[in-house]
Amino acid sequence: SAGVPLVVNDAPGLRKLKKLCPETFLGDLPPKSLLCVPLRGETGSVGVSLFTNKRQTLGAFTSGDAQAIGCLGNMIGPGLQNVETQTGGKVASPRLFETHLFNKPSRSMSPLVLEVMHGVSTILGSERCTLFISDPETKQLWATSKHRDETILIDFPNDQGLAGHVFTTQQVLNVHDCFSDPRFAVFNDQEGDEYTIRTILAAPVIHPMEEKVLAVVQAVNKVGGVFTAEDEVHLQRLCTLLAVILVTSDRLEQVYVQAELKEWTFQRLPVPVLLFNGDGRCIKANQRVGDLLGLPQESLVGCHCAEVFQGCFQLFAMWERCLEDDQDGSAEQVEVPAPGGTKTVIVRCTRTMVEGSAIGTTFVFTPGVLEDAKRRRLHRAQTAATGVETVDDSDRGSPLPSPTESMIDP
Repeated sequence: SAGVPLVVNDAPGLRKLKKLCPETFLGDLPPKSLLCVPLRGETGSVGVSLFTNKRQTLGAFTSGDAQAIGCLGNMIGPGLQNVETQTGGKVASPRLFETHLFNKPSRSMSPLVLEVMHGVSTILGSERCTLFISDPETKQLWATSKHRDETILIDFPNDQGLAGHVFTTQQVLNVHDCFSDPRFAVFNDQEGDEYTIRTILAAPVIHPMEEKVLAVVQAVNKVGGVFTAEDEVHLQRLCTLLAVILVTSDRLEQVYVQAELKEWTFQRLPVPVLLFNGDGRCIKANQRVGDLLGLPQESLVGCHCAEVFQGCFQLFAMWERCLEDDQDGSAEQVEVPAPGGTKTVIVRCTRTMVEGSAIGTTFVFTPGVLEDAKRRRLHRAQTAATGVETVDDSDRGSPLPSPTESMIDP
């Protein structure tokens, strides 16, 4: 009912809570610490997540735990009210949630790094070039590799194999016959498939400022012979550039993941939403808009609002008023053209603000009708603004709302 998280880690707080909510303390494992977080929906809390007894090695529940679970709850809540959102959540990329919610780095190569590694392989004249990235928490090196049209993950301790030797010694390694080198580990350096490796040139990628090893570049099978001393110099120079790219791409990956998560959430909002730029052209539409208007979602992007709202002058007028009046418009009941006829929805048009300046407008459509009092108030306001008296059926034989009547937007 309060809509805020509850964290209890002390005995007095638990005793007080037991008096208020005795059902929480039933069962074989009474709580010694407790975290309760609301799940938010369109109209408020639609449920709660209850966590009890944080593991001793991790200590007590913290405000950070409440914040992380709150973020998750904001995505779970709409899913409880909307089947499509809930289904979409099951198939969403785990990388989004691991990286964004739990600050857990994902073991997947960014497209930028993959493209750079392809270029390194071309410069060195190797058949393959693999980047083994260091995971300081697990003390492992990991990489991804293609195997029979499937991407597989390779990981092993950072002191094993030729790549592990380069990681620990921070020295370039040029091996002309891998199978005669005792440091060669078949299951690690072989890169996970039946591909035969003859020669290897490996070098460390060292952080440009912190002097720690970020990764190991391993080029395999020099085309037409073995790797030379000149190749070693080339690879060292490339590793210097690659270190900067890795540090930068890590931040770019975070930005990309956050943008991807926001887009995933936007597309699965339970209500139709349209975004227009300052010129009135549609820049984004979620999946529900296509369902409402009966038009392909992609066909709306780039169209002017006059085209999008063709056949519904009321929506176009709302857009004009929102821009001209320099204020957000009220909710209006609109008959929207839909497949098989029209559909009654409540529409709100607001300005999209960035650093205090309006850069566009946002339309949000919700199913239902406005209460009679609300419609009468809007009708009178429109008449006063336009100077044109029209008849509203809801005013026929109906008393005007009293001053105390609730005018709160739904």
